[in-house]
Amino acid sequence: MGQIRALLSLLSPKKKDRFDDITYATVGIEPSDFYKDKFVSTPATYDFLAPPENKYDIEFDRARFLTSEIVGPKVLDIGCGSGPYAGAIRAAVKPERLVGIDLDPACVETAKTVYDEAFCFELGQRLPFEDAAFNTVFSADVFGHIEFRYKDAAIQEIHRITAPGGKSVHIIESGYLDYRKMDAQDPDDPIRKYVWMEGHIGVETAHALEERWGKVFDSVTIHNASVYPMWPLAAYLADPDLPDDLRDIILSFDDSQKKAAQIMLGYVANKLKREAPSDALFPDHTSKDPLRRPSGLVYLVAHKHQD
Repeated sequence: MGQIRALLSLLSPKKKDRFDDITYATVGIEPSDFYKDKFVSTPATYDFLAPPENKYDIEFDRARFLTSEIVGPKVLDIGCGSGPYAGAIRAAVKPERLVGIDLDPACVETAKTVYDEAFCFELGQRLPFEDAAFNTVFSADVFGHIEFRYKDAAIQEIHRITAPGGKSVHIIESGYLDYRKMDAQDPDDPIRKYVWMEGHIGVETAHALEERWGKVFDSVTIHNASVYPMWPLAAYLADPDLPDDLRDIILSFDDSQKKAAQIMLGYVANKLKREAPSDALFPDHTSKDPLRRPSGLVYLVAHKHQD
């Protein structure tokens, strides 16, 4: 997915975070080089939620979340990448204006084929839009890539360009990661290696996200993207604790069997989400409740009330 260090030099943060000095430079990354062509992909010119089975398939949960929460008519995708959700959003929301911004010029050129407008965001500037320009500002897999020192300013900018009554909708990498324990000079340090994999320099807990967004937006809801242990089959296969005989059984499935399993996993996961108490899916790494076990990804929705 298109991921950007999108909002780097917008405004000076008012409050210093305890990880504010943890930056890309800390681990030796130059963002423009690191992200160059990294997330270029084929744009989604079609609605991949149109097939009836994809209404339930667990692989498409992220797209279902976005299309159920985004409202139009004016929509901005921050860190748009190559526009992977464009087709689904157009079919569900029918926006009059769908805009994307990204750090990588190659992603922007691809996104232009599926968005009404796409811009390469220049570092050191505010978001290039007027106040209250969009009904929804959304992102997918972006905020874990924004340095801590710029997060509050980024959220303030999103609030500025969101129209009264509008929404901020995000899929955010989240978890408990103590960057203080990182040896930034050791290439074998596990946290440093983790950052170098995808660029996750700004991962934080759901509690931290709730506090940040709550300082700016009027209401914020957060819940686990995945309900433990309801995962796509690929995640089970990557689980080192999966019994070997079960792994062999899954690998022996043909495509139709795998699809059926994915559909049922998605149905059960969504049923759990619907029927669980409203606060039961809020991730908390200190809790022993399996529903609260952080999945590594959260869905966040913030509302900007009418003036």
